[in-house]
Amino acid sequence: MIAAQATRKRGKTIGGAGVTDDDMLSTALHLRDQEMSLRDIAKRLVITTGAKKGQPSAVPVPAPPRPARTGPDGRRPPAREVRARAPRLASDPGA
Repeated sequence: MIAAQATRKRGKTIGGAGVTDDDMLSTALHLRDQEMSLRDIAKRLVITTGAKKGQPSAVPVPAPPRPARTGPDGRRPPAREVRARAPRLASDPGA
């Protein structure tokens, strides 16, 4: 946190360029007043400047949980054993 403050004092910027404007903010606040979810609002807003111009400002959706791996009997297999490796000597060619 202290490093970020020192960086700002030197005139450096942190993070990407802002892509919101007053119109986008007023639209978002209006939609939020209508009880719309943040994900739905993000899908409706469109970036008007920068490299991502014309793209929706959508919130990333987390991936669904992966199914548990099961064995042929339908139960989870036991955890694999991790074997300790023998220490290599300096005279070994692979060391």
